[in-house]
Amino acid sequence: MRIAHEQLLRESYLDALTGAYNRRAFSEGAGLEDARGSFGALAVFDLDNLKDVNDRHGHKYGDDLLRHFANILRAGLRSNDKLYRLGGDEFLLVMPRAVAEVVEKRMRELISSAPPLEIADTDLSFPVSASIGVADFKSVEQLEAAVHDADRNMYKAKRSRKRGP
Repeated sequence: MRIAHEQLLRESYLDALTGAYNRRAFSEGAGLEDARGSFGALAVFDLDNLKDVNDRHGHKYGDDLLRHFANILRAGLRSNDKLYRLGGDEFLLVMPRAVAEVVEKRMRELISSAPPLEIADTDLSFPVSASIGVADFKSVEQLEAAVHDADRNMYKAKRSRKRGP
């Protein structure tokens, strides 16, 4: 019974679509063991154009794009980094013992070099792009404040990208 309960608890912390941790997991501290007693950086991502994909091609392809994006982010993770889907098209990456400046550069490179999502048996191809905001944290107690800062930075980057060069 205890094992079944633990398995259900673990499953309740995962986003069924992407396999990333979910917002509840972050709120309850799941996956943050390596961040305790440590400094680090986190990044907030807002996947660009998901609404357009959903509206023009259907939610099936939007879901495929979300899974593709989560897999791209996973490819750039270290074993102690944790990926969370906060909801919709927003993701959070917590990276213990990392520095925001380095994380931002690395994530921008990872996303800019990511292959588009190619839909088999169609001529559909969806490029991957995202707005990114990063922030440092000095302790696990500062995570919420760092998420707020990274979120603000992400929206600032999003507005800047929409205005263009």
